[in-house]
Amino acid sequence: MPAYLLCVMSLMAAVQASGSAPPAQAAAWDFESSVDGWDYISCMGSPASIAREGSPENRAVRLDVDLPAPASMARRVDLETSRVTRISYKVFLPEGAPYTVKALFYLKDKDGLWFQGLREEPLEPGRWNEHVVDLSPQSAHLRPRGHFQRWNRYLSHKMNLIGIKLISADPYRGPIYIDEIRGYELREKKENLRLLNFCLNSAEVKQYDKLEISFQLNRMFCNPFDPEEVSVEARFTAPSGKLLVVPGFYHQEYISALEGSKERLTPVGQGSWKVRFAAQEAGEHKFRIYVRAVDDKLRTAERSFEALPSDNPGFVRVSKEDPRYFEFDNGDLFYPIGHNFRSPNDARGAKVLRISVPPDRGTYAYEDMFPKMAAHGENFAEVWMCSWWLDIEWIPDWKYYQGLGDYNLANAWKLDRVLQLARENDIYVHLVIDNHGKTSAWCDPEWRYSPYNLENGGILNSPEEFFSDPRARELYKRKLRYIVARWAYDAAIAGFELWSELDLTGSTEGFMRHRTKVDWHSEMTDHLKTIDPWQHILTTHYSTNYTRVDPNIVTLPNIDYVTMDAYRQRNDKRSIVHLMTETYNCCRKWRKPHLVTEYGGTPFGGLAHAGLESDLHAGLWAGWMLPMASPPLLWWFDFIDRGYPGQSTEAEGLYFHFRALGNYSAGEERRDRNLNVGAVTLVGQGAASGRLKGMCLQSQERAYCWIYDDACMQLMQPERNARKFTNTGVRLYNLKPGKYDVEFWHTYKGTELTGERQTVSVTGNLLQFTLPAFKRDVAVKVKPHERGRPPRGSSERAQQRRREHDNDRSGVR
Repeated sequence: MPAYLLCVMSLMAAVQASGSAPPAQAAAWDFESSVDGWDYISCMGSPASIAREGSPENRAVRLDVDLPAPASMARRVDLETSRVTRISYKVFLPEGAPYTVKALFYLKDKDGLWFQGLREEPLEPGRWNEHVVDLSPQSAHLRPRGHFQRWNRYLSHKMNLIGIKLISADPYRGPIYIDEIRGYELREKKENLRLLNFCLNSAEVKQYDKLEISFQLNRMFCNPFDPEEVSVEARFTAPSGKLLVVPGFYHQEYISALEGSKERLTPVGQGSWKVRFAAQEAGEHKFRIYVRAVDDKLRTAERSFEALPSDNPGFVRVSKEDPRYFEFDNGDLFYPIGHNFRSPNDARGAKVLRISVPPDRGTYAYEDMFPKMAAHGENFAEVWMCSWWLDIEWIPDWKYYQGLGDYNLANAWKLDRVLQLARENDIYVHLVIDNHGKTSAWCDPEWRYSPYNLENGGILNSPEEFFSDPRARELYKRKLRYIVARWAYDAAIAGFELWSELDLTGSTEGFMRHRTKVDWHSEMTDHLKTIDPWQHILTTHYSTNYTRVDPNIVTLPNIDYVTMDAYRQRNDKRSIVHLMTETYNCCRKWRKPHLVTEYGGTPFGGLAHAGLESDLHAGLWAGWMLPMASPPLLWWFDFIDRGYPGQSTEAEGLYFHFRALGNYSAGEERRDRNLNVGAVTLVGQGAASGRLKGMCLQSQERAYCWIYDDACMQLMQPERNARKFTNTGVRLYNLKPGKYDVEFWHTYKGTELTGERQTVSVTGNLLQFTLPAFKRDVAVKVKPHERGRPPRGSSERAQQRRREHDNDRSGVR
């Protein structure tokens, strides 16, 4: 049971039965017979003891101190400080002690968040000195130590250590006595619910930009994430009259800094409530805020803001024109090119690279790598809400986590930052809500740490019950509500993936395609579509390769697209092209966009550096030549960022592979139901040996081809060492009669080969041309002839990003 639901008997034993007025005194430690669980810290080495002092009748704790070294006594208790208004205690300082000794009361939570109330007046020797500390939510006594967060009731119920500390500017060696520590229960005068400090980030925002409404409530709640305790929502009326209901959420601000190579967050200020909204229509929007507590509710007066027209393309959707692909609200094609960047570091990636595990730099890793991705034409990245990175709900033994139903606001702030960095770099995030280990006891098992696990104070006996237990489903819906409230406004989220590698959940592999998973996904996707005003596209994901996909789930109406891995078996020596082709042939029957979000060797690497670069390169180009929603996303992001000695091209890391494909694909419209896998025939020495192979994506009016040396797609070679192919002929079929321009592209530089363009004619239904001399591979575009058409290059925006990136590296501003 969460700590905020516990009523500690030692503190609240005096509370009378319901219906009667509670006593003023709610706890007492008088030390008449023992120290009652109190420990001493930094004293002279003698344990805290019971001694007489002040009067024959009095018994108190004796602390032998050696000031100015601080001394304190503390007790670990899961006390409900949220129900205590003040604490008092008495300190006896013997005659002859200096007049500079002071006392302070402090509280700490499990993560070391510290608040203290200092008695400003020095203790008077020879008498008992009483100190009273205000613990109410409005307390001015409790000050933060080592952070900047303000005391409030939500924090108060998390405190699990209380203590009294003695300090002095002058030396004193001897005893000090402490007695009569008492807590007094909060008697709160109920006020009608009110909003305080209401503000908008702007009265005018552009379409799809963030409108943020911030405010506080005149009451604090023990669990602001439980809508049964407090529910906040806003109801917006768009210019068209459409009503949009958006849940609100509780928020804590942080500041971030790198300490060494690790990110550290420090809380700042008072918690607040927020509503985030993105307008999809231009014009005046009206809204009200609704708040419901257990015993009260409110509705604000109607307010408004203006949404200005913008060139933001909007949210990502499944294409209406061609449901194999994605498009934006404005109708533009969204063709994702990117890689998997699930968390700031990767232990298995370090093993593949044969390097030490890089430090976990938190959001600073994304601040470093997102601009590199954007400068090289990438527009897509997968990010995980995993327990070690951005999850908001996990076992309270882990730092900043609070257990079931109480969310990690530090990680929530980090996800805010990651999405902000994504927006700044025009990168769309494929956000994974859960990874398989959370409910797996056999594969990358994390079930032993799950807050749902009965052994951790949760409610479930086994990971299978996560998908079937009604209580677990309701708690999960509560988590989805917070996710929608905080992040669904953001068009930088391309889609939500409910599970990564769903087939690996459960106690054994036998749970892979259990019916409860189908029912769970039906219920949760229905729920998300109901509560998400922006209707993000949804999916779930499967491990290893396409053979593990469950058709009963991916055919659900609210599973909008299909995602899976494309890892090879250890004994499969073929290039990744074979597995990409097999993946397409399997998945096309579901008539939904499908893409590979993890690939690269086996799940554990299993390739030399040059082999992994071959997978990266061949996967991108093979993916483009198939009617899939996206080229695959390589898993090994550190490999992309760092490269390796002797790599195929001297460049910064391996990002150039993405720039090359991005330049080739810029401006190409894929949404054409007639654009499908075509037949390509090669003639020449390389083709005859079987070493040269080709792929083609074509309709009757255009074609895209990729001709490759299969040996290089298994083990990449530097261009200077690769075999050179000359006089290779290409035959394409089923193009309409007419003249066609044939362009040839360098697949590592992303540029059209200068002076090599050909104009050829279709005879019958056959188009023939000869490739220029090349090594490793070459890409081709075949389009109807346009007189005077200049060579194509990268888009102007991509070129500008590349120039900015190069300037940053050279120091140019």
